[in-house]
Amino acid sequence: MDRVLVFSVVLVLILGLAGLPVAADSELRIKVLENKEFRINGNEVHIVGKIEITKGDLFLTAGEIVYNSEEKTAVITGEPYLKTKDAEVDGQRIEADFEEDVFTFTGSVRVQQAERVALANEVHVDNAKHIYLLFGNVLVTEKKDDKELRAEEVLIDSESDTIEVKGPVELSFILAKDQEETPEETDAQEGTAGEPKAEAKEEPPPQTTADEVYVQVEDVSTRPLSAAEEGSSTELY
Repeated sequence: MDRVLVFSVVLVLILGLAGLPVAADSELRIKVLENKEFRINGNEVHIVGKIEITKGDLFLTAGEIVYNSEEKTAVITGEPYLKTKDAEVDGQRIEADFEEDVFTFTGSVRVQQAERVALANEVHVDNAKHIYLLFGNVLVTEKKDDKELRAEEVLIDSESDTIEVKGPVELSFILAKDQEETPEETDAQEGTAGEPKAEAKEEPPPQTTADEVYVQVEDVSTRPLSAAEEGSSTELY
């Protein structure tokens, strides 16, 4: 008979310090909603099923986790999904360090924020610093100004809302469309019935319709840097 087994497994990150009070943000809780396999082998806990993981403001779901209680690390697979205070991240695999609050995603990773979506081969999440470091075929789309950024290494700092890029970068912008004439503007130009048509005013040349502008930023590593450039990286706001 099929049934859904619901139980909670509480793993405390300060295992070895039993008897001391545990802060809420240092306690790792794994809730197994559908249990397919559950094994404890020494310091390792191996769980397969429908899993929810919480720690402080972190919320994570997955299909499989192998957790090492001594090192406070885990390998998480099975369509893992991570929700932090300022982003949602999903990929194929996570190498997690719960003590340091650091998570490395690999395999078609997506980072989604309120005004930004980023794709990459690998993403390093530092939850304590609110930093997302993206590697490999990075594509960042800014919703607020229709801007796209392509590069091989991008750092997103949510705390300061800045983006830094290392190496070559390509940008594309969507230019604004012409505004359509309102009925009031049309009446003013044609005049009302029985009245002479208002003298046409000379209009400025029409603006360019929507198009894309591409900007190729030179990789400064291929030429000597000036004193002002030395040690700097491309920073976008």
